[in-house]
Amino acid sequence: MTLHSTFPHHIPRACDPVLTAAQLAGNGNRKSVSARLLEALSLHEGDSDLGQLADAILSAGDFYARRDREEYEDAAHACENVTGYAERLADEWRLEAESMAEVMQ
Repeated sequence: MTLHSTFPHHIPRACDPVLTAAQLAGNGNRKSVSARLLEALSLHEGDSDLGQLADAILSAGDFYARRDREEYEDAAHACENVTGYAERLADEWRLEAESMAEVMQ
């Protein structure tokens, strides 16, 4: 277990209580379960880059039914946000990993 983790990673995925709760909340439907997990991540992370990435994924993906052109245009715009947040997070995490690797030499 690492400092960043409060839940051991060695527990098999099939026994994961978070995933089980999401599966129950999403009635076992894969898309609904994914939406529930992203919604929970968004609520947990708030306005952080990770929370905003989760929001953007929810808006861009086909997790919810769209009714009109404006909702499809919003989804297309959200795709750009997904790219931006993902790139920013990846750069931040890469720099942190490189820094830690250098310190541990």
